[in-house]
Amino acid sequence: MSLLQRVMLKLVEELVQQEQLELEPGADPGELAEELLAHLRSAPNHAHVGAAVCQVLIASPRVAEVYVEDHVIIDLLNNHYT
Repeated sequence: MSLLQRVMLKLVEELVQQEQLELEPGADPGELAEELLAHLRSAPNHAHVGAAVCQVLIASPRVAEVYVEDHVIIDLLNNHYT
């Protein structure tokens, strides 16, 4: 597992643990992390990471509910995973 895969998986797991993200029953957090990575890899360089992650979470069939805002995602990535 690459560093980016681990970071995205940790982000998904932490959002679920903090009740800021609710997955569909049976959804695999690892598959959602891969979905996030695939989207971020194809996003333009100027894309706002927090907003891009939120877009994927909202659109993903693996996600039941999203309660997190993009600035929280940026804070988590900047303060916990770097």
